[in-house]
Amino acid sequence: MALINLTPHQVVVRLADGGDVIFSPSGRVARCAVSQETVGEANGIPIVRSVFGAVEGLPEAQDGTIYIVSSLVAQAVAGREDVVAPDTGPTAVRDEGGRIVAVTRFQKF
Repeated sequence: MALINLTPHQVVVRLADGGDVIFSPSGRVARCAVSQETVGEANGIPIVRSVFGAVEGLPEAQDGTIYIVSSLVAQAVAGREDVVAPDTGPTAVRDEGGRIVAVTRFQKF
């Protein structure tokens, strides 16, 4: 099975044996189009509403290929069996500063 990273970041998966599998960015990024409108302000700081649109940069499904995308993109194409996102919830591996250094699994929506 080919796993292709369509995020702009390296994705590190920590395996049960403690080893890491690293998925480098493929150079192609799947994103949701976004538009924003100003809806107010708080203490002089603008507040905007983001409206997400169509997914861009996600190839058509190919047999034997899984695409790693952001959670936002995965949610936008919920039900597509060839799309996963890193599970950054409670099972993620974090450093002493709380930053995610690896995930232990992928998720679907």
